Amino acid sequence: DLRVKYFEAPADPTFEILNTLAFFLFLIELLLNSWAKTEFFHKLPNGKTKFEARGYFLSFFFFLDLIALLSIILEVEWMAEGTQMNSLLQDGSQSNVSFRAGRVVRMIRLVRLVKLYKITSQRRREKKMLEDLKILVEQGRMGAHEIDGHFHKMQHQKQSKVGTDL
Repeated sequence: DLRVKYFEAPADPTFEILNTLAFFLFLIELLLNSWAKTEFFHKLPNGKTKFEARGYFLSFFFFLDLIALLSIILEVEWMAEGTQMNSLLQDGSQSNVSFRAGRVVRMIRLVRLVKLYKITSQRRREKKMLEDLKILVEQGRMGAHEIDGHFHKMQHQKQSKVGTDL
């Protein structure tokens, strides 16, 4: 743990505040993703109501984010005590299996965020390229056959379906 290795005990409250902030930001993200990326259905076969959710909610990535969120509780003393999750820690040590698993999940989540950033950057570049092409066509400096070449080039640079989902 970098906090233990490089910082003195007086810095602990600062880290607790930062971890608390991270917890609530991740909680908001989890709730907003569940709301925005999920379609909810009520099916009525034979007069019975069945709830169904398609998308982010209850998906693999939902549970990955939930585990990452819950693992932060172990690092915030007041949350760990309030939820009695501090009993998971052995002798105050944060080196048990559940704590390490939480760190692995957060690292996977970090990799996912980096991938999302790359995808967002790629989409911004594509949008800028399309705006530039539109200006060139309006100015008469580029023809239809050249635009087709640029679109063909853009299509071959697209992410795979798995990369797009991440």
